[in-house]
This record gives sequence, structure tokens and C-alpha cells, in this order.
Amino acid sequence: MSGINSCIFIILNLFFTIFFSRYIGRVGIQISFILTLIISLSNTFYLILYQIKYNIQIYYTLFNWIESNIVNIAWGLEFNIINTTMTLIVLSISTIVHIYSCSYLYNDPHLIRFYIYINLFTIFMIFMCLSPNFLQFFIGWEGIGLCSYLLINFWFTRIQANKAALKALIVNRIEILVY
Repeated sequence: MSGINSCIFIILNLFFTIFFSRYIGRVGIQISFILTLIISLSNTFYLILYQIKYNIQIYYTLFNWIESNIVNIAWGLEFNIINTTMTLIVLSISTIVHIYSCSYLYNDPHLIRFYIYINLFTIFMIFMCLSPNFLQFFIGWEGIGLCSYLLINFWFTRIQANKAALKALIVNRIEILVY
């Protein structure tokens, strides 16, 4: 259950940031994001220890997405050792990036937009890591591609950032076509 709580906690923090960022300020947003990631990281670490101890795999079906006589694709999350370990790695790196960006982008006027983009990137990475089917994996991949474009193009007034963001978007399209 702690894996689902981590995902929901990060998504709720994203909506909290979008709607209440003006009221709690820059430092409040930074503390909110870092605490959310640390709590999610500890929940995921606890889940890995639980899975190792009891040797289990957890699968949550949230709802049936495509249902027919031939195919049944459910929208859900799969927590096995590999998925949970990848989620732990994603949350660890995302926590480090959030902590580093607190000082690096402290005086940037668009800091809250950056935090929304990086949090959305983390959500799509977790979504891709925990996907039980290829269709959900594809949606996570596309979300990561979109967030990569937004993060690379964060300083949108710079021409080199625009070129690099378009290049990343094109390369992401080519990669998905190759696989």
C-alpha cells in the first residue's frame, strides 16, 4: 500500500503547488517538494524491504481500460522488486535534483514553473516504472518526452534552448519508432 501512497502523495503535491504556490511562496514550495520526495523515497524503501522479506509481487488494478473478448487491458500499477527498485532510483535522483535546484535556481523568477515541470517529469517516470502493460509504458514514455521538452526549453527566450528542446523531441520520436 505504501507504493500507491507515494504516487498519490507526489500527484497531490503537484496540484497543491499549481493552486497554492502564490500563497506559500518559493521557500514553502521547495520545502513541500523535498519533503514529499523524502517521504515517498522512504515509503518506497520500506516497500522494497517488505517485498524482499516476504518475496511478493503487488499488482493494483485501478480500472479496466480496454475490455473486449480478445483483449483486456487494465489500468494499474505493478510493484515487483525490479519496478520498485527502479522507482527508488528515480525518486533518489529526483530528490537530489530538487535539493540542488533549490540553490541553483533560487533567484529565478520562474522557479515554481520549473518545480511543476520537474515534478511532472518525476510522476511520468514513476508511472513508466510501475506500468504493468506496454500501453501504459508508452504513455509514461510520451509524458517523459513532453517533460524533457519543457525542461530543456525552460529558458525559452534563449535560441539554443529552443533548438535543443526541438532536437530532444525529434530524437524521442525517432527512438520510439525504432523500438
